[in-house]
Amino acid sequence: MRYVIIGNSVAGLSACEAIRANDKDSAITVISDEPFFAYSRPLLSDYITGHVKIEDDRFHYRRAAFYDNLNIERMLGKKVRQVDTKNKKIILDNEAVEYDRCLIATGGTPFVPPNLKNSDIEGVYSFTNLTYALELEQALKIAKKIVVVGAGLIGAKLAEKLSLNGFDVTIVELTNKVLGLALDVPASSIVTGQMIKAGVNVITGDSVSEIMGTKKCEGVVLASGKKIECDIVVMAIGVKPNVTIAKASGIAINRGLAVSETMQTSVKDIFAAGDVVELYDKVFQMNHPIPIIPWASVCGRIAGENMSGGYKIFEGGFPVNSISIGNASFISMGYAETPEDCQEYVNDKRIDEGIYKKIVVKEGAIKGAIFMGEIERAGMVSAMIKDNIDVSSFAERIVEDGFWWHSLERTLREKLTRRV
Repeated sequence: MRYVIIGNSVAGLSACEAIRANDKDSAITVISDEPFFAYSRPLLSDYITGHVKIEDDRFHYRRAAFYDNLNIERMLGKKVRQVDTKNKKIILDNEAVEYDRCLIATGGTPFVPPNLKNSDIEGVYSFTNLTYALELEQALKIAKKIVVVGAGLIGAKLAEKLSLNGFDVTIVELTNKVLGLALDVPASSIVTGQMIKAGVNVITGDSVSEIMGTKKCEGVVLASGKKIECDIVVMAIGVKPNVTIAKASGIAINRGLAVSETMQTSVKDIFAAGDVVELYDKVFQMNHPIPIIPWASVCGRIAGENMSGGYKIFEGGFPVNSISIGNASFISMGYAETPEDCQEYVNDKRIDEGIYKKIVVKEGAIKGAIFMGEIERAGMVSAMIKDNIDVSSFAERIVEDGFWWHSLERTLREKLTRRV
C-alpha cells in the first residue's frame, strides 16, 4: 500500500498519524508546494512583527523528527498539477508519484475580489501562508503606511500587531463591524475599542474598490470615494477552498470538495480533509467550508483512519473562533447574531470591563455562544452544542457569573466531561 498526502499542515499530518497507527510499514509520502516543515498559520502575524521566529519550536506544528519517526517521505517545495485518478498517479511538474490511496489536504487560497482594480500591482499582498509572509516581511522594511482589507480573524490581528510595531495602519471592513462573522455588535465593539487603543484606524461599512498606482501601490480608493495613501495593501478578506487540483481531476466540488462522513471524495481511494472540503454544520444544518484548525485535525485523523483499514465518521461540526486583540480575548461558536426564531441570553453587566457572555438557543438547544473576557466555560458549552443538550431549564444561568461544571446536574456533568 502506498499513501500520498497532498498538503503539509494540520489535516495532512493528522492523517499521517492515524495511518501509521494502523499501518506500520506501508509507504507514506507528503507533498507540499511550500518548502517548510509544518508551521502555525495563526502565528504568522507574530512572525511578521518579530514576536516569534521561524526557528522557535512554538512556530512549528512538527519538526523533521516527526517525519523521520513515522518514516514519512517528504517532497516539499513540489507543486502538484493533477491527480490522475485513472492511473492512480500524482502529476508534478517533472515527475509522477504513484498512489494506492490519496488525501487531498490543500487548504485554502486567499480571496481577492475579482473586480478590484490593480490588485496585481507591486505592494499588494495576501497573508495566508509563510511564503506570502516572507514577501510581506521584505516589503515592510521600507513601508510606513498600510491598509489591511478585511477585519476578520487574520486581518484584525495583523492590523493590531503592525500598529503596535509603529506602522500607520488602516483596516477597511465591508460589513458594519469588526469580526462580523464571529461576534455580535456589543462584543465587536469591545474588540474595536482595543484596536483603536492600539492605534489602528478602523473603517467599517466600506470597501476598497481600487488600488491607486500604475506599477506600485500608492494608496486605495474606497467605495465611498474616500482615498487613503499607503505603501502596502494586505488582502485579508478570507480564504476559499483550494480546489484547483480537484478541478483538473474530475472530483466533485460544491463550495469545497464534497466528502462523505468518512472523508471520501466522489472518486474511489481519494479522500480530502481540512480547509479544502465542505463539512456538515450541526448548527446551520448545511454543508459548507468550516476553515478552522480543530476540525482540520479531526477530519484529517478520520480520513487517515479510513484510508488505512479503520472506520470512523464525522458527525458534524460548527464554526468556532478564538483570538486575542489587546486585552480582549474571546471564543465564539455557531451563531454570532441572534436569528428571529432563536432566544438569546446575555450577561453584559461588566461589558465596560471587557466581559460579555451570550448564548443563542433554539428549541432548547444552544446554537451559538460568545464568551468575551471570561472564556473558561467555552469548552463546556461546546460539548452542549455537540451533544444537542436541552438547556431549557437552565439556559439563563449559563451566562451568569460563577456558572461552572459544578452547577450542572451530576449525570449531565459526567456526560459532558467525557466529551471534553
